[in-house]
Amino acid sequence: MKEESLKYIAEQSKELLQKQINCYGITNQKAGTVLAISALFAPLFLFLIERAQLWVSISAVIIIVPLIIGVILMLSILKAKELNRGYGESSFEELINKDIIEVYQNEITYNKYSIEQNDIILHDQKKKYNCGITLMIISIVLSIGLMDTSVILNSFFK
Repeated sequence: MKEESLKYIAEQSKELLQKQINCYGITNQKAGTVLAISALFAPLFLFLIERAQLWVSISAVIIIVPLIIGVILMLSILKAKELNRGYGESSFEELINKDIIEVYQNEITYNKYSIEQNDIILHDQKKKYNCGITLMIISIVLSIGLMDTSVILNSFFK
């Protein structure tokens, strides 16, 4: 019975590790997509600001700061960090002569350590992503509002 329990726990720990690895990859993809969208938005915004009044240009510089910080956070997400993959091929040699219960126990131990280490990396990644996306959304909304305000005021005072 103990062998079946250990086998079940080992399988569950492998699945959890795989979920962590998938989550890490998905967040990287989302960060890349957000960077691509912001790369399209920034030049357009700067082109429109170039022709605006002085107060709009000054306000735009202030609004661009959160966008730049958000881009930096997204880039830091894309910087490769190695996730722990748990039970690896380096352990095969030492486990070859052990019985199956010891193998399962070692696998669970390796996977548990990897899951704990990955949680730290994933928490940091999630925090950077949430902060970066929030800053970028705030910056984009404010800049659209600024452009709209500028267009409306220019149409009234011309």
